[in-house]
Amino acid sequence: HTFDQCWDLCLQLRDCKAFQYSFKKDTGFSTCYLKTLLLNGYQLPSFSGDLFLKVPQNNILSYAKPIEEFNLNCSSKVQ
Repeated sequence: HTFDQCWDLCLQLRDCKAFQYSFKKDTGFSTCYLKTLLLNGYQLPSFSGDLFLKVPQNNILSYAKPIEEFNLNCSSKVQ
C-alpha cells in the first residue's frame, strides 16, 4: 500500500484508531498496519516507521494556556 492508501483504509474502517506506516527507499517496500486497539504504545524496535493517530476532525483543545508556556529547560546546570 502507498501512504495515501493506508490513510484511506484507516479512515474507512470505523474501528481504526491509528495506523503505522513505513517505506524503505532502498527496497521500495512499504508496510501498513491498521490499529484497532491502542494498548500500551509499544512499538517493535525493528520497526522503523511512524504512527499516525486518528482524531476527530472537530477536536478542539479546551486548555486555554498557549503552548509557549510549556518549554523544557534542557540546560546542563543542576538546580
